[in-house]
Amino acid sequence: MKTSLDCLPCFLRTALDGARMASVDSIVLERTMRVLLRWLSEMDMDASPPVVAQRIHRRLRELTGVDDPFQAAKEQQNRMALNFLRELKGEIEAALDPLAMAVRLAIAANIIDLGAKTGLADEDMLSALTKAVKEPVVGDLEGFRQAVAQANRILYLADNAGEIVFDLSDVPYNIFFLFKAKCPVIADHIGLPMGTHVLVHTGAGLLSKK
Repeated sequence: MKTSLDCLPCFLRTALDGARMASVDSIVLERTMRVLLRWLSEMDMDASPPVVAQRIHRRLRELTGVDDPFQAAKEQQNRMALNFLRELKGEIEAALDPLAMAVRLAIAANIIDLGAKTGLADEDMLSALTKAVKEPVVGDLEGFRQAVAQANRILYLADNAGEIVFDLSDVPYNIFFLFKAKCPVIADHIGLPMGTHVLVHTGAGLLSKK
């Protein structure tokens, strides 16, 4: 997938949001955005959006001197997701089809994405999750079910904060999650030091424990 012109406003907004979250002064903020604007004007449009975003985040850290400008936002979204998971726990456990329920929640949780929307309100997320619990799954769920059942093991690379809480973490299949506990909220929840690289089986229940 190549970067399109429509990606550029999103890149800029993410960079601006990140620079502001880093609490830098107006001079540093302006210099940061000027550097990124210049870089974006010369970037390789054949590169994929994730590659471009990674480079922007790297430059953002260098220019602001902050290791993770989005740290506070990630912590807030992880905390919010864990709270909502507890609220929906009864409906999830009562589901007649656990895999279908897990797929619904994993899809709905894609709304949690700092790259796409930094100002996600609690009510927006709860509305999406509550609706997902009741909505039918659109797509080849049975084909997916067969593929999952036939796989010896599945490696799930977790990416977005908050979203990880709902990413098929409780289905009874041989699924392994690989992620880094970068946020103190997640680190505390799973009982491991912050910064730990974690490979965990879904059966361990680390992501959904009380």
